[in-house]
Amino acid sequence: MTTLDFDFCYRKTPTNARKLKALARELGAVLSMPSAPLSDRVRLEREDMSLQVDFLAEDAIGVNFAFLRSGSAVLTVGGATVRVADLRHVAAMKRRAGRPKDKAALYAIEATIEEQRRVRKNRRAH
Repeated sequence: MTTLDFDFCYRKTPTNARKLKALARELGAVLSMPSAPLSDRVRLEREDMSLQVDFLAEDAIGVNFAFLRSGSAVLTVGGATVRVADLRHVAAMKRRAGRPKDKAALYAIEATIEEQRRVRKNRRAH
């Protein structure tokens, strides 16, 4: 399943709020809260670049930050170090959210998790 946005999870602090505003200024983007008051999700958009990034605080993802971080992988992207959530944790968040779009994504996520298990099992067998 392909989407045109990507999500970052963050701790909701005054410092991070200032950083989000500075990032939006630097990119010439707009910040909004499209799900307020139901969610603290902050969206950064720059329409002319088709850029959409959702910043999700702990209360918006339905799991605590420590849980999400516990299974994450550390990757280097464009010289920056980022943590990428484990798909099992993403599936757990989607299940908890229960929205139709999250339920639709679960099939692809769970199929990918199963394929990863199969590949690991085959590697161990050889």
